[in-house]
Amino acid sequence: MIGKTEEELIKEHPYLTIAHASGEELNKYYDQAAVCMVPKENDPYNDLAVSVKLYEYFSHGKPFIARPGKASVGLFKDSGAAIFAKDYTIEAMAEAVRDFFKDPERMKEMHQAALRFISEGNTWEDRAKQICHDLSNISEKRGKKIG
Repeated sequence: MIGKTEEELIKEHPYLTIAHASGEELNKYYDQAAVCMVPKENDPYNDLAVSVKLYEYFSHGKPFIARPGKASVGLFKDSGAAIFAKDYTIEAMAEAVRDFFKDPERMKEMHQAALRFISEGNTWEDRAKQICHDLSNISEKRGKKIG
């Protein structure tokens, strides 16, 4: 798949949809999706960063399959709605997708777990507030007050 154009991919894989959408346009794709994917590269930034998309997927009741970045695993591993590939290879991601679709009951449970995770105070906004709180605590310990 790497190095191929969108047209080549769609021709070879007619079940594949590649969309360039944002905002409300994304809703129809979320409605159609059984699972979302986050195939990020293995690099220091992706190991520390958490994609806003993960929260967006959960808010639509969509579990996700991702590569094993430390920050994402730390936040979502116990959610019941995330599958992390065993490593950063394409084969590991493919194996995670196959495992997801093997068990329809688990798929339903993961959809419910995604919604439950968000409803329990795990929105992106909640995460941003926690980061501000943590940074304020660090600053106060150093004798500086923020805002």
